[in-house]
Amino acid sequence: MEKLISIIMNCYNGEKYLQKSLDSILKQTYQNWELVFWDNQSNDNSAKIFKSFKDIRFKYFFSDKHTNLHEARNRALSEAKGNYIGFLDVDDWWIPKKLEKQLPFFENNEINLVYGNCWVYKENSIYKKRLYSKNKLPVGNIFEDLTKRHCVSIQTVLIRKASLKTTEKVFDSSFDLISDKDFVIKFAYKNKFQCVQDPIVYYRVHDKNYSKIRADEQIDQLWKWYNKIKDSDIFSKEMYKKNLFNQIQYASLIRQILK
Repeated sequence: MEKLISIIMNCYNGEKYLQKSLDSILKQTYQNWELVFWDNQSNDNSAKIFKSFKDIRFKYFFSDKHTNLHEARNRALSEAKGNYIGFLDVDDWWIPKKLEKQLPFFENNEINLVYGNCWVYKENSIYKKRLYSKNKLPVGNIFEDLTKRHCVSIQTVLIRKASLKTTEKVFDSSFDLISDKDFVIKFAYKNKFQCVQDPIVYYRVHDKNYSKIRADEQIDQLWKWYNKIKDSDIFSKEMYKKNLFNQIQYASLIRQILK
């Protein structure tokens, strides 16, 4: 029997790109999925666009209050019924074989997360797209790799739901700009990853990306996050702390250069 995949999509005023994102789900060659669409109190045409799709796998939820992205993701996760969980934001889109390429890796019961490479699509650039990683991405126990470089985009991941302790607070919503990074590195400490080395997602870069308009705040959150977790058990080795410190220091330097 085919396994059910729950796709989490959080939306707040995402009308500009929503159609393409939803189309990319419908075009998946693997068809046993449900879409948990969490409307974070949008006041544009997002709901109208979503409801124009007459597919029983499209499930609409309207939040009783507006929250930050990762609290919204936690709330959407509570509605997920699938064996596996994936994430797609309204401004990005999947290639048609994304899910089909990932699922076979879960035949190995030691694998609890499968991610992949992606295209970075810059809509306002002459050079529209570039490969996120030209080097082979790490697999297996990749915790140490992640302390050196964050290489797992949340838009690419597929997670074995049974490996999550809870679906209520998967993401630490106090770090709303970097909570996906926090989740991935903590999850990697005790779980094995696999990877589709080919690009399976288009990550869209545009003027309203949170990572662009709140870039300084993102760096501040990275430092606060580092100071919070550096003394936890997962960073018992000084090398891990040093690696992560250097990674954030590098990100801070790049931000200052760009400014």
